[in-house]
Amino acid sequence: MEESGNLKLPYIMPSQAQKHVTHNDAIRTLDALVQLSVLDRDLSTPPGVAAEGDRHIVGPGADGAWSGRDGEIAAWQDGGWSFFAPRPGWLAWLADEARLLVFDGGVWAELDTYLDAVTMLGINAMANETNRLVVRGAASLFDSESGDHRLKINKAAPADTASLIFQTGYAGRAEIGLANDDALHVKVSNDGEIWTDAMRVTGEGRVLLPAVATPMQPEQAVAMRDVRERLIADRIYYVRPDGSDGNDGQSGATEGAFATIGKAVAVVRGIIDLGPHHVTIQLADGTYEESIALLAPHVGSGTITIAGNPASPGNTVMAGAAGVRTIVLENAAALSIRDFELRGNGQAATFVAKNACLTVRSGMSFGSAVTAQLYAQDNGVIDATGAAYSIVGGSGRHLLAITGSVVNALNCTVTISGAPSFSTAFAQANRAGVVNANGSLFLGLATGKRYDLATNGVVYTSGGGANFLPGNAAGTAASGGQYV
Repeated sequence: MEESGNLKLPYIMPSQAQKHVTHNDAIRTLDALVQLSVLDRDLSTPPGVAAEGDRHIVGPGADGAWSGRDGEIAAWQDGGWSFFAPRPGWLAWLADEARLLVFDGGVWAELDTYLDAVTMLGINAMANETNRLVVRGAASLFDSESGDHRLKINKAAPADTASLIFQTGYAGRAEIGLANDDALHVKVSNDGEIWTDAMRVTGEGRVLLPAVATPMQPEQAVAMRDVRERLIADRIYYVRPDGSDGNDGQSGATEGAFATIGKAVAVVRGIIDLGPHHVTIQLADGTYEESIALLAPHVGSGTITIAGNPASPGNTVMAGAAGVRTIVLENAAALSIRDFELRGNGQAATFVAKNACLTVRSGMSFGSAVTAQLYAQDNGVIDATGAAYSIVGGSGRHLLAITGSVVNALNCTVTISGAPSFSTAFAQANRAGVVNANGSLFLGLATGKRYDLATNGVVYTSGGGANFLPGNAAGTAASGGQYV
């Protein structure tokens, strides 16, 4: 063998004369190839002037002294060009482009092209199949190239997890991310085994905190409660038929308003602390066939009001879902209504019970309902004191108070259109329920009994007389019922 296998360096043969020639050729080759740095890779014709030690990667279509040497290393040595055919894996620094090249057996390519396909990388540490990128050091920096910079963690499906985990001794202690759903979770653990949601933020922007902080519960087991925004001023939420429940509800335009009353009620009661301030749910003209239920008091001392169109209350209609009471208040809930038409779509228009209170303000209009238009039960209170409102449809009763409840229609001006029919009575009270109607003025005609009283129910008119209430049939009282 007369030359080495890789760099093709000439060997000094036994009994060879002028051994220095062979030795110098080998040194010359090493000088050309060791720590290889070339000036460029795009010249196909030798440069007119070359300095000793200049090296180039011969470009495509080479001619002149470089003819047929495409892709080889051309080195200017001892006043002439020497050529070296690269072998796979050779590295060369490309000076004019400031990048590192690798010869892959066919072409010279940027080394970072191959780094793009690296399956794992450890920096000052060993990567593995689970942790394919490992960095060990005091800090890591992800910097912007010019403007923004985002670190992205993607998951395949909502039930998967995309998160950052903070560890002590390789055991998890805190986690931030999308854990098993698409809400943002902040979770903590004492031992890396049992985790508790410390905070959860839903896609709608609701911030939830654990309803029970101790004892530590298994993952996802702790019930969550809302973190409420505390109002610093009165607020209006807008609802319109062409709105969207994906909006924030704080603009009257289509792109800002909610589409449903229920969404507005859920936001106000679910994530708002009114404090002393008041919230109005302002309805645009249209018909809303939906029902709402307020089954607990709202947070804060301010009031919640559902309002319609004061200039034309009949243009805004809350009709209720089919067969469901339209507005239900229970368990000390409170609500005020004004300036729209309220109907019961196969049921009562309102139902107020268990210390809840509905305030009826001027501008309301009551359309047809099956059971009752204003219905209080079980210590509920409906207060229409001083309101000017209208009745445009019939019902089983207009005013209904049972089981210790109170309906106040004091000093009201009630305009009745079309002689609507009340199949049971205009006003009914039983089981110690009370209807107060003294001082009110009823304009227009109605058909049906004026009142129906039983089991200590009371209608109080302050001596208004038997015909004080609307109707075309005499009222009745039995079992301790009193009409006063």
